[in-house]
Amino acid sequence: MKQKLVIKMNNNINKIKTKRLSKIYQQIIGFMFNFNKNQMMIFIFKKNENFSITNLFVFFSLDLFFLNEEKKIVDIKRNFKPFSIIFKPKEKYRYLIEIPSSLFLLNDVKIDDELKI
Repeated sequence: MKQKLVIKMNNNINKIKTKRLSKIYQQIIGFMFNFNKNQMMIFIFKKNENFSITNLFVFFSLDLFFLNEEKKIVDIKRNFKPFSIIFKPKEKYRYLIEIPSSLFLLNDVKIDDELKI
């Protein structure tokens, strides 16, 4: 489902086109073969997971934010390069936010910060 998400962090407000992905086939594809650098994706899992992430067939760098069930950041991978084979987060996560690195969103966030999504 596409919508605009308002991200509020430290009184800064950003609006960006957002795609929420809760179906497994959507999550497998993600940004693969997608050239739209003006949107972000939120992956919503039914339970805490610890899947490895790949950037194969993604043609731009991504910033990855892994959130637990309380929507607290448990791991961050910035500038995940195109066609990178694998990234394994340190903690289990319930939500994954992928943002093209070129958008420079959420640059001030750190592990243990809480996001409203």
